[in-house]
Amino acid sequence: MREREGFLAKMWDFKHPPECDAAFQDLRRMQSDKELWPHMTELLSNVDVINHVQDSCVASFIEMGGHQGWRVSNNFCPDREWLTFGARLTQFGYMCWKYARHGDEIPEPASPANPSYDMIYVAYMAICDGILTNDATLLNIAWACWPEKRDSLMKYDQSKNAVVPYKPSW
Repeated sequence: MREREGFLAKMWDFKHPPECDAAFQDLRRMQSDKELWPHMTELLSNVDVINHVQDSCVASFIEMGGHQGWRVSNNFCPDREWLTFGARLTQFGYMCWKYARHGDEIPEPASPANPSYDMIYVAYMAICDGILTNDATLLNIAWACWPEKRDSLMKYDQSKNAVVPYKPSW
């Protein structure tokens, strides 16, 4: 494993917080896509989750801005069209998927860079009109995070050699 992959493996080697054990156990019980993705779609549109994502963005701006000597207004509130908001929402969605499918383990220990790059594509949904990919996990996370952009989620259908609207199987 190269140095970059080692760094990314450490980044994705996070355990669930003890205070979230009940939610973690619920996610671990969801073995099928028909259970997981509707649950994640509901979870990621929950007002408390959205508020948490916004608070997390504000905290990041305050922390990072403080390192640069910036002052951040108390009225600062990033919305869904901000890339930072997209990154935090996607990170939360990815963490739920990771916990459901891999528990506290690293999802792809041989190639931990892949989830990092996939998250960026989904985060860009905050500022772009759509996404085109053949990666079902990436499309499912985008579907759960961005319900208002579902008509713009496109998949490359290899059997038809064509781009088609994504419709989840679940």
